[in-house]
Amino acid sequence: MCDKIKNIILTVLLALMIFGLGAYMLISPSQEFSDSERRVLAQFPETSAKTLLNGSFMKDFETYTLDQFPFRDAFRSVKMFSSLKVFNNLTANDLYTFGDYVIKQEYPLDEKVVQGNLDTINRVFASSVEGKTDRVFFSLIPDKNFYFSKESGRLSFDWDELEGLISDKAGWSEYIDITDTLSGESYYMTDTHWSQDKILDTAEKVLSSLGKDMPETYTENTLDKDFWGVYTGQLMLPLKADKIVYLTNEIIDSYEVTSLDSMGNQQKDYVYNHGKLDSKDTYDFFMSGAVPLVVINNATVTDGSHLILFRDSFGSSLAPLLAQCYSKTTVIDLRYINPSFLSFFADFNNADVLFMYSPLVLNSPSVLQG
Repeated sequence: MCDKIKNIILTVLLALMIFGLGAYMLISPSQEFSDSERRVLAQFPETSAKTLLNGSFMKDFETYTLDQFPFRDAFRSVKMFSSLKVFNNLTANDLYTFGDYVIKQEYPLDEKVVQGNLDTINRVFASSVEGKTDRVFFSLIPDKNFYFSKESGRLSFDWDELEGLISDKAGWSEYIDITDTLSGESYYMTDTHWSQDKILDTAEKVLSSLGKDMPETYTENTLDKDFWGVYTGQLMLPLKADKIVYLTNEIIDSYEVTSLDSMGNQQKDYVYNHGKLDSKDTYDFFMSGAVPLVVINNATVTDGSHLILFRDSFGSSLAPLLAQCYSKTTVIDLRYINPSFLSFFADFNNADVLFMYSPLVLNSPSVLQG
């Protein structure tokens, strides 16, 4: 009898929890954006005869319930803690920790996807660069896992295979290997990106390969605001905050910067945009984040030299350092601009052209336009 009563009580409590959470979800307003995951959340799907008959309603409804589940972040935190700390899994959602660092295990390498992105870059080279300059370079930016996987025993890309694909597809360029200028500690603890104060050797090697001498004097500035990178919300475990350190000197301070917004309008901008410190991603402080095209004019260099940098988000913090050695630097993000418009905004004649991408972009499908 005692066991029967216990079973009844447990059943009632379980039913109350299920129906209670369901009722809470129904009466609570849907959340449009997840700050922790930095993404838009699914909303209640369209209800119609068509969506009910073709099955799309139930599929979208399942996504909606997962995104709008009550106390979702708390449950995610418990799940990640259990996976990594209780069951000792090597990764949870491809994330793992090593000391104070959070790293994403980027694996495996999708050869077809990489070749597709390199084909896109090839088309950009053929349509905009070929025949206008013979100074074309390519550099592959290591992801954080490239370094930590060796110490932690996690899986990582076959780097030689990736460099081989670049050699095959981008033989028109001179390759710049920067892997020896970085380490795992060159990156933020909670984010994908590298920290600007840790990439001076990288900038120096790139500029040296371009035949330039980088200035040696900088002032390190640290933002007061803590930086919680993209992995903070994905891991949902207590972490140590990062600090954003940025570098200035007389040359960088003298830059005149303009950018092209998503509507094609040119506007005054900054290599360090303090107005972005309250954005969803504080890393947008560098070069205003996701901007299709930025032009940096440097009046301290009067030889008319021009660097055109095709970059991903890593280039946001590197470009201000490279621009010190050029009269003009044009920074292009092919994720946000159609290459057919490049001739309106960039003169490739006799320019130094550098394609610089991380495998996080090259191994992601349908990222680059072109």
